[in-house]
Amino acid sequence: MTTTEFCARYPFLYHMAEHDAWPSILKHGLLSSEEIVGRSKDLSPETKRRLLTERRPQKVEVFDGFGNRFVLRDQKPLTKGALEKCLEDMVPVEWISLLNSKVFFWLSSERLDRLLRARAYRNEKQLVLKLKTSTVMENHHRNIRICPINSGSTIYRPIHRGRSTFSTLSAYPFEVYEKKRPAKDVVVELTISGLLPDIANHCVGAEIWFKERCIEKIL
Repeated sequence: MTTTEFCARYPFLYHMAEHDAWPSILKHGLLSSEEIVGRSKDLSPETKRRLLTERRPQKVEVFDGFGNRFVLRDQKPLTKGALEKCLEDMVPVEWISLLNSKVFFWLSSERLDRLLRARAYRNEKQLVLKLKTSTVMENHHRNIRICPINSGSTIYRPIHRGRSTFSTLSAYPFEVYEKKRPAKDVVVELTISGLLPDIANHCVGAEIWFKERCIEKIL
């Protein structure tokens, strides 16, 4: 599949963040957990290691030493026991570290809606961002990988995963998944390594959601 065909099938990317994160995102971009932890001046090396290699049952506030506050999102849908069963060529520490090195986007609004309705998140305000796929692909293609599963969840029947789960567009086995799934679900996630710094160049929508409905339009 060409980049043009991919963007035609998936014209928008969706991301959920802390409800008050918009000013920080405009200033710093969307940051991976690894990027946030790396900017901290206060965390000990052991705390940094733990935050990036162990499952986070709750969100964690991190400060960079310059008055900037960031929040590491929780990893509630992920469990070590299930990971041990579904990982093929990695151990849980490696998988969690890999997830923490990336910024994640859904490729369908339906996937986003499921997350907004989830018990863990529906009773808290959430910032929902909508980005243009074509500009993200054009400017950050070297750091982009795509994925056929919800990589941060092991709920229900955990799908097998490993080093080959995240793939470049050119190497992705579209023909395999097109035989099994509707077109919108052939790719589930798009990820960017490290950070997406130029958010204003890509974002076409920013809204605050609470209890499964939009309560404020920012952009």
